[in-house]
Amino acid sequence: MFDVKFPSDVTVSCPAPDTDPSDTGTPFISEFGKQFSLFPQNTYCELQTTYADQILPVCESSYKILRTWTVYDACLPTGQFPPNQNPVYFIQVIMVQDNAGPTMTCPANLTVSTNPFDCESDTNLPDLIIEDLCARSASIRAEYTVDGITSIVNGTLQDFSGN
Repeated sequence: MFDVKFPSDVTVSCPAPDTDPSDTGTPFISEFGKQFSLFPQNTYCELQTTYADQILPVCESSYKILRTWTVYDACLPTGQFPPNQNPVYFIQVIMVQDNAGPTMTCPANLTVSTNPFDCESDTNLPDLIIEDLCARSASIRAEYTVDGITSIVNGTLQDFSGN
């Protein structure tokens, strides 16, 4: 029973995280220079292996899965404490997180003329399309620098027809 090795903690990315045990790891036994998986088709008939997942939210679009592996040896007596602990429990942490920032589709370059008296102009800038496959964008701001002075403009986010 103590020859069983358990999978490492892993991190997977959204938007389509693959948390299947075949991709995140399964309990196994190492013999003859090979790893023999105990799940889903066990090569050791006396060892039954199963798991249960508990999902814990972390923040928007990110969460942890606490995967509790249970390995039971049908040939040994059931016991709660080592050295005769049977079944054996192990918690694998699978972190699902948004590793990619939003993508932006910028409008074409824009040339703006100023009035001849004070070299100023009021211009409505075209929309900027922002997409994120996992999380919502909460705010947007633009920074620009003219003659060494940086200015900040806060924008508004909104859905639009066809979005």
